[in-house]
Amino acid sequence: METKEYPLQVAARDGDLATVKEILSRDPKQVNLVDSDGRSALLWAVSMGHKNIVEWILDNQKPADIDQTDASGWTVVHIASSTGNIDMLQLVLPLDPDVNEKANGGQTPLHLAVGKNRIDAVRLLLDHGAKPSVRTKDGQGQIPLVRAAANGSMVMVKTLLENGSPLSTTDINGWTALHHAMAEGQGDVAVYLIQQGASAEAVDSDNKTPFDVAVDTKVLEYVKSQLA
Repeated sequence: METKEYPLQVAARDGDLATVKEILSRDPKQVNLVDSDGRSALLWAVSMGHKNIVEWILDNQKPADIDQTDASGWTVVHIASSTGNIDMLQLVLPLDPDVNEKANGGQTPLHLAVGKNRIDAVRLLLDHGAKPSVRTKDGQGQIPLVRAAANGSMVMVKTLLENGSPLSTTDINGWTALHHAMAEGQGDVAVYLIQQGASAEAVDSDNKTPFDVAVDTKVLEYVKSQLA
């Protein structure tokens, strides 16, 4: 089926502020209408990084739905968090959006920012109420700490733990953040997690410990040597 083009969304996507102004000034109700991708003009403007359009819509179209989702369940906060667009986050976060909204795959904006290693976005989200908790597990049963551990981002791991992230929550396979760190060869993160209290004896659904799933013996021996 052919994708239908909507003039307002096309203008927002292409950065055409004049056309956005003309359409919405004439018909303000279009501000929350969506195209065949499930996206409003605001969602497109945030996605493409058109700050001037986002500012104008937020300043002049007060009924704009800040928590509106696209076909994937992404809000403007999901989009800005994934791209690490701090300017966008600074525009929308003061409007009190739901920063713990889950997309279709269960991801919160915090999952996306952590997964893309967007530390500045993570800090902004945490400052505005994002929760790195069990209640915000994604569709794989993973909390944001798991993504940070798998990526080997020490600053991300520390930031999440300092903001109340549980340490040893398991995903749908029974893996903890430590399991993921060992499996991905993130030795320094694994050492830090253990030093913070993560159990090297925790077993997954196959009765394997984090050490059992280490990517190779080099990583395993490194972790053991650092803990000795």
